[in-house]
Amino acid sequence: MSVEEKNKAGSGLKELFKLYRFLKPYRWKFALGMFTLLISSGASLMFPKLLGDMVDMGNKGKMLDEISRTGLILLTILVVQAVFSYLRTRIFVLVTEKTLASIRQHVYNHLIKLPMAFFAERRVGELNSRISSDISLLQDSLTGTLADLLSQLLIITGGITLMMVSSFKLWLVPAVRVKPLLYRCCLSSMNPQME
Repeated sequence: MSVEEKNKAGSGLKELFKLYRFLKPYRWKFALGMFTLLISSGASLMFPKLLGDMVDMGNKGKMLDEISRTGLILLTILVVQAVFSYLRTRIFVLVTEKTLASIRQHVYNHLIKLPMAFFAERRVGELNSRISSDISLLQDSLTGTLADLLSQLLIITGGITLMMVSSFKLWLVPAVRVKPLLYRCCLSSMNPQME
C-alpha cells in the first residue's frame, strides 16, 4: 500500500467522523436505537437455545406443561424481538432523517455563500445530482447498512460465545477450520502472487 493510498483511506475515516457532528444532537436517540438493536439481536440468539431445550424435553419424555411453558417463552421472545426490531427501525429512520436534514441545511448554507464564478464553472444540475445521490447513499448507510452490520456482529459474537459456553468441543471444530483460512487470506492479501 502506497503512502497516497494510506492517506486516502485515513482521510475517508476523517470524513466519516466529520459527519458525527450532524449526528451528535441526536446521539441519545441513536443510543436508544442501539439498545433496541442489542435487545432484538439478543432475542434472536435466545430462540435457537430455547427451541433446542424444547426438543430435548420432548425427547426425554418431560411433562407437557414444561414443553408448553417453553413454547410460550419462545412466543414471547418472538413478540419482544418483533417489537424491538420495529422500534429500532423507527428510531434509526427518525435519527437519519433529522441528521440528513441538518446536512442538507449545511450544504445549502454553504452553496449560497459561494461566488458566482463557482456556478459558472459547474452546472447546477450536476451539483444537485451529486448532492442528492450522496444524501441518499448516506440515508441507506445510516438506516440499513450500519444497523445490519452491528446486528450481525452481535449475532456472530453471541453465537460463538454461546457455542463456547454450551460445548467447547463444538466450538473447537469451526475455530480449528477457520484459522487456516484466515491465515491464508492474510498472507494472500500481503502477497497476491502467493495464490
